[in-house]
Amino acid sequence: LNVVFTYDIACQWNVNFFQRCQAMSILPSVHFDPKRIRFYVPKFHLWAHQPVCHAPYSLNFAPGVGRTHGETIEENWSQSNRAAAQTKAMGPGARQDTLDDVFGAHNFNAAMLSFCGQQMVETWLRELLVWEQDHDRACPYEAQLQNKETMKDVELQLAQEEHAAMVENNTVRETGLSTMISLGLQVE
Repeated sequence: LNVVFTYDIACQWNVNFFQRCQAMSILPSVHFDPKRIRFYVPKFHLWAHQPVCHAPYSLNFAPGVGRTHGETIEENWSQSNRAAAQTKAMGPGARQDTLDDVFGAHNFNAAMLSFCGQQMVETWLRELLVWEQDHDRACPYEAQLQNKETMKDVELQLAQEEHAAMVENNTVRETGLSTMISLGLQVE
């Protein structure tokens, strides 16, 4: 198993990294192979570095990382920065739980957009706002079962809708929405 770190200044940060970890007694019971730990500079930041950093710290040449750009961690700063005022007075446990919720919400929203598409998410949010104003309306959180559908019936319908959308948009996904939902239900 390889471990990959991306950091804006990984070219400097990795120097003496293992010695610093040892001196600080970080993970004293974990024995790691320094040859299996790699350091890279995220793509957006890399080109501001000296040319000597470009090839050795480029994710483009890193085995096992796919087309990772390494900047994802910074994409949710606008949401997570809002939590700063709330969390600064919290104890460590409450702070960690709150930040887990903030980052979890960001990841959930990103997954929903990725798998459902902007139009479906916007439609659902409109339905949610209508329901929040008038609870006599249909609740978007409740499943709308017409008859006595089984889980297999719902999975089949989702797969058919997903297939039709992929044909219409000329796209292919390894894991579709129906599979993601089914796996999520199994995990829970």
